[in-house]
Order: sequence, then structure tokens, then C-alpha cells
Amino acid sequence: MECDAKTFKAFEAYDFDNDKVFQAGLLNIPNSCDTLQLLKAKAFYYSKIAAPIDLTKYESWKSSQTLDKTTGTTGSSEQTQNNNHCGQLSGAPYSASFAEVVGMIMRGEEIPGVCEIPDELNTESPSRSAVKAPPKPWERETNH
Repeated sequence: MECDAKTFKAFEAYDFDNDKVFQAGLLNIPNSCDTLQLLKAKAFYYSKIAAPIDLTKYESWKSSQTLDKTTGTTGSSEQTQNNNHCGQLSGAPYSASFAEVVGMIMRGEEIPGVCEIPDELNTESPSRSAVKAPPKPWERETNH
């Protein structure tokens, strides 16, 4: 299991976001936004370039590594699912920036780099169209 733990830690540390080959292949996978599909794609790719990853063993290892932040003890998979507010696969690897953004949203803080769009309609009068409307089918001339 120690060998698996080293492999799993290396798998989590791998920079998939900056791997151009992985990102190019990800475009060809349907539903790659789905957390489970993304995890499967990462495991498949990592198995080809580094070391084989058994997803079942990885998920059980990941759930055993989940720490309850309040007590510092290992959390159960039930706790992990309760802490998962998005309803996605528990234990799915997210970048630190994603976790920070989620935390900011949960606390109601503004997210840097995101402009605030006012919740109102434009108060200016509409502009006049400069393009002539195309003719309707019955207005077209027919050449028979």
C-alpha cells in the first residue's frame, strides 16, 4: 500500500492543467466537465505516461486521507459527501485556487478579476438600425 500511496501522491501533484498533450486530448472527451469523467481521463493519461492508477484503490486511499478540519481526525466517506456542496464525486482533486474561490463564494466575498454586472436594463434609448432589412420571401422578385 505504501507504493500505492507514493503513486497516488505523485498523481495528485501532477500538473494536468499545464500539460498540453493532456489538455488537447481532453477536448475530445465528451462530458469532460463531469468530475468523474475528468478523474477517469486523468487516471488514464497518468497511467500511460507515469504509473498505473487503479481508480478504486485511489478513491479508497483518497477517502482515508480526508481529514476532518475541525478535529484533525480521518473523516468517513459519509462526512466527505456531506461536505461536498456541489454534489460531485467526493475526493475529486481540485486546485487550491478552485477551493479558494468556493470559499470566497460561501463567505459572500467578491472574487478578484470578476466584474460586477448591474442587475438593471440599459437606460439609453435604442439605436436605429443602419442595415436595410432583407426582403421577405413574397417580396422577392422571381425570375422564371
